[in-house]
Amino acid sequence: RNTLSFTGLTVPVLVAGGLGLAVLLNANLRGRTIARTVIFIPYAIMVIVVGVLWRWIYDQNFGLLNYYLGSIFPALHNMPWLTSVQNALPAVALTTIWWQIGTNMIIYLAGLQEIPKELYEAARVDGASALQQFRYITMPSLYLMHIFVIPMSVISSMRVFGQVIVMTNGGPIGSTYTLVQHLYSRGWINQFMGEASAVGVFLFVITLIFTL
Repeated sequence: RNTLSFTGLTVPVLVAGGLGLAVLLNANLRGRTIARTVIFIPYAIMVIVVGVLWRWIYDQNFGLLNYYLGSIFPALHNMPWLTSVQNALPAVALTTIWWQIGTNMIIYLAGLQEIPKELYEAARVDGASALQQFRYITMPSLYLMHIFVIPMSVISSMRVFGQVIVMTNGGPIGSTYTLVQHLYSRGWINQFMGEASAVGVFLFVITLIFTL
């Protein structure tokens, strides 16, 4: 349930957000190259560093997030992000989105730059609005990108492990305990290799389905 919830929280934002950022940064805007770099840089950071960084940002007493939120909304001054059953999984999901969305953006950006500009010019001549151009030109032209980005985002989310271990270690009260952590815990810590192998096969089948 936690793994599916995490996937449901991250995948729609990673896909739609990556596409939205790509469309925005494909436009002729000042500073777009710097913006692309800034958004993509987090993916180059090791997952352990990402986890430690965001654990500090989320800290209930000294975290940057509570500091700035508290200055605007005093009631949120001591929000327990990683120690609350309700908040922990969304907090880890937000961290993952920040970490990985740049990859989807780059893939979609590459696809956008392959679309002939003549299609958009012809559509504008015919009176098509920006929304119609996006619906009838951009989305169909990115078909190959969609069938790569969506399954890969699902597979990556189903295999979440590093950031969970570093940030919450599956807590509080198991609210962020995921399939891969269960495999690790049962197989490598408790030495129940049969159960761990079953989880591994289950994950392999899910990965295979989305790959196909």
